[in-house]
Amino acid sequence: MARYTSVARLLHWIIAILILVNLWLGFAHDSLPKEWKVMPVHKSIGLTVLALTLVRLSWRLAHKPPALPAAMPGWEKLAANLNPYHLLRLHADRAAVRLDHVVGGRAALELVLPVRRAEIRRGQGRCDRRHIARGA
Repeated sequence: MARYTSVARLLHWIIAILILVNLWLGFAHDSLPKEWKVMPVHKSIGLTVLALTLVRLSWRLAHKPPALPAAMPGWEKLAANLNPYHLLRLHADRAAVRLDHVVGGRAALELVLPVRRAEIRRGQGRCDRRHIARGA
């Protein structure tokens, strides 16, 4: 049975672990001691995940993945082949939302997160947990 290359598997697991660590840091940062300065680490990990995702996509484009099982339905094969591109889009969207949060711009946020335009006009364009929790 064909397998992904060792580089592809290594990138997969490094990205997965970094995402899990980043999720934990993001959810737990309020309860952690302030002297730990968690948020710069959280931001650095996020940018690292984005960079590694670009490397992973480049690797995928340059190295053919193993063949999918012949018995797999066509729609599953299509989904499996499109997945790396959707993953890249997801990471790019998250980076735009976080950049909006850090910089305070509104254009990136309007593109990727459905925030009410009235809130943006009132100067509440920054992404925070209230926007996400409301489902804007």
